[in-house]
Amino acid sequence: HGYWARNFKKVDEHYGTLEDYKALSAALHQKGMYLIQDIVVNHSGIFFGYQGEYDPEDTAKNFVLLEQSFQAAPEMAPFNRVNRLNPEHAEAGIYNWTPGTSNYQSLEQQFTYQLGNLSDINTKNPAVIAAFKDAYRWWMTEVGVDAFRIDTVKYVEHSFWQQFLHDQDGIYAQAEALGKNHFLTFGEVFEASKPFDTEGESKVVSF
Repeated sequence: HGYWARNFKKVDEHYGTLEDYKALSAALHQKGMYLIQDIVVNHSGIFFGYQGEYDPEDTAKNFVLLEQSFQAAPEMAPFNRVNRLNPEHAEAGIYNWTPGTSNYQSLEQQFTYQLGNLSDINTKNPAVIAAFKDAYRWWMTEVGVDAFRIDTVKYVEHSFWQQFLHDQDGIYAQAEALGKNHFLTFGEVFEASKPFDTEGESKVVSF
C-alpha cells in the first residue's frame, strides 16, 4: 500500500520490479484468482510537524519540516510539496497543515489532522483527487489489478470517495472500460459502538 510512498506509480524496489508485479498478476489470473491491491489516500509519510502551540489561523507558526530526519519528500507531483514555509507549497495546499489528532470525536480532526503523525493529505484538493484517480487507474490498466482494499476510509471525506470511485474518470468507470464489471472496493473502518448502541455500525454503513 501507499505508506512511505515516494511515487504512487512505482513498485517499491524492496519488493521487486513492475515486471515482477505483472508476472504475479498473470500467474494469479491463470489460476482463476484475483489480485487485490492495498491502497491509501489519507496519508503517506512523516514529512512535517509542529513544535509548540498550533495556531489554525497561522499554520506556518511553529511548523517544522521533518523530511530529513524521517524520510525524503515524495518525488511525485503534487505530493512533493510538503513544506508549509515554501510559498509555492503553501499555496498548492496538497497537505492539511495540521498537528496530530487529539480529539477523535471531532469530524474536523478526523478528516484533516494527522493520524499517527503521518502528514495528512488534503483530499478536498482537486489536484489531489485527480492525481489519485490517475495513479490507481494506472495500476488497473498496467498490471490488471482486480480490486482495491482501501486503508483508513473514515479519515477521508465522503465527497472524495464519491469523486474517486464514481466520477466519469473514476475507478468504476475505468473498471468497466477494462471489462472488469464486478470490480471490488472495500475499506477499513476501525469503529466500535457503546453497548446497546449502533453509532459505530452507522458510521461504517455511511461509507
